[in-house]
This record gives sequence, C-alpha cells and structure tokens, in this order.
Amino acid sequence: MTRQLENSKYFTTKFANWLRQNEALDSKKGFTCSDIDFIWTNYKTGKFMMLEEKCLNSKIGFAQDKILNRVHECLKTDKNYMGFYFIQFSNESPEDGLIFLTNMDTRIKKQVTIEELTFFLEKFRLPTDQFELDFFANF
Repeated sequence: MTRQLENSKYFTTKFANWLRQNEALDSKKGFTCSDIDFIWTNYKTGKFMMLEEKCLNSKIGFAQDKILNRVHECLKTDKNYMGFYFIQFSNESPEDGLIFLTNMDTRIKKQVTIEELTFFLEKFRLPTDQFELDFFANF
C-alpha cells in the first residue's frame, strides 16, 4: 500500500489524497510521488534553488530523497542554479523553535538563527566564515 502522509494536517490536497488512495497507482506497482516544497528564485538575478521544508524535526524519506536528488542532478547544469537545501524546524516555523539547514550535496547540517536563514534566502549563501565557505563550497 502507498505510504500515507505524516502530518497530513499541514500539507495535503484532495488530489494528493486521491493519488495515495488509488489502487491502480499503488507504490507496489512502482509508482512514487513527491512534491517540491519551494523553488526559491530571485527573478532579477535569475538565481534559484530548491528547498525542502520539514516541521517537527521530520526527515526526508528514502523515496523522496531519491526523487528530489534526481531533479537536483538535472538542474546542476544551469549556471543560475544555486543548489538543493533542506530546512528543518524543530517546531512549525522559524519563529517557534530551532532551525537546521542542510546542503544536500555535502549533507552537512548546520543550526542557524532566523537572521542567518533570512540572509541565506536573500543572498543564496550564509554569512562568510570558514564553516560557511566549506558548507556552500559550490558557490
């Protein structure tokens, strides 16, 4: 049976439920599906990146990781593509708990402040010290 959504009260649509409940499209037949939470873009510079968000310390599942990394590999040839990042909240938002940012190329995970997250989303990088230079070596 196709795996049902965890925390579905946050991220579900009727179409998503239909896909997951449709026996003709069951995962045992080889079908998998994943959404991409955000394609973060600066339309003035053309830079963009892929962001996956999880709340309540949830992790990216095995199948979703494979799908998202497949898309990530395809996007790497675009000079404006700035990478794939996982943003994990210990609670439900940047304002109510801890924030973790993972570069999905290196799998390096760093706890960041709300100010660092804002800077990252604005500049497509963290403030520069040696750790961040290593963390975002692909820039």
